[in-house]
Amino acid sequence: MLAGNLREIKKGYERNHVIVEFEGGSEFLKSEEIAEAKNYSGHAEIKLKPHGDAQKLLREAAEAATIYRFELVEPSLEEISLKPWEARIMRNILLVAKREYLEQIHGRAFIVSTVLVPLLIVALLGWSSITGRKAASGKHVAIAADNAVLANAIRRQLMDDKDAKYTVDVAASASEQERAALQKQVQNKTIDGCS
Repeated sequence: MLAGNLREIKKGYERNHVIVEFEGGSEFLKSEEIAEAKNYSGHAEIKLKPHGDAQKLLREAAEAATIYRFELVEPSLEEISLKPWEARIMRNILLVAKREYLEQIHGRAFIVSTVLVPLLIVALLGWSSITGRKAASGKHVAIAADNAVLANAIRRQLMDDKDAKYTVDVAASASEQERAALQKQVQNKTIDGCS
């Protein structure tokens, strides 16, 4: 890892990159001073060999072409941060991470959890759906009300729900004794509810 001022860090590295804008022959790009060159017809990005002579390259370029720009530039941050020894360390980290990942996915616990957990979730959702339908269907309910019109309107709404399958009894103008009898039926579980 690098630390410090960016300018100071870059000063510690060799300035071995050259940008050349030219017109004419590009034979100078085959110079023995060059490690790597990219020619974009009139614009070249050059990486010099370690301790390559930029002045010698400039003379060779001037003999072969008209030079509009010849600039020796600092290395990019990417080149500074990934030197060969750092690349090896990074590669080793990736190899260890890959091995750990492969070891985990080939483990019995991973396979079991990958298959069983989704199956368990589907089973629980199915079971709750089935029990929810059974809980809401086939209910026997009694409606005790002083107003027969209101009681019948509630009965119609309950009966309109085809999935619920309610059995609804209406006790209009129910006395206190009839209400007590209905409450007793709820407690004895002969009917499911009364209101």
